[in-house]
Amino acid sequence: SIRNELREFIKLTSLNTPGIIGVHNILVSELDGSSHVRLHVNVDPNCTVDDAHKISDELENNLIEDNHNISLVTVHTDPKITIRGYDLVSSIKSLLAKVHGIKAENVLIERIGEVTYVDVKCSTKGSASLIDSHDAITLIEDNVKEIIGGDVHVTIHLEPMEKRPHPKKTHLKRK
Repeated sequence: SIRNELREFIKLTSLNTPGIIGVHNILVSELDGSSHVRLHVNVDPNCTVDDAHKISDELENNLIEDNHNISLVTVHTDPKITIRGYDLVSSIKSLLAKVHGIKAENVLIERIGEVTYVDVKCSTKGSASLIDSHDAITLIEDNVKEIIGGDVHVTIHLEPMEKRPHPKKTHLKRK
């Protein structure tokens, strides 16, 4: 689909921009025939705000210049977080890949002071057992906490892979 092609273009352009070492949370919206792009990129955690801003400016320019349907780009720069040599995002996705039927959709890691927050959005079959899925996710949470150590908050949000249509809202008219 065109939307998937655009997302792949955004991902490849991001990863080919010097200084960017990861990309996630790619969101694309359409307005009046043009695309608005919002995304997060990972950069070296030792770079300065000036450096990170230059990298994001270059990415914004590359995306708009190379795809004339894109009219607005907003880039959020995240430091690539590694703890004790682990690339945490890859490690978490790898752990989830080992659990049959659960797929990591998005991983966000933030360090605020001494506290590490790990938010994971993943999916599984809608018909999967909630107890089995919860048990698997709890093991993943425990592994992540063990890898990171210290004050860690892990939240894993599980969704069914099959999206069910939302029921139509009924609007009541006042008399």
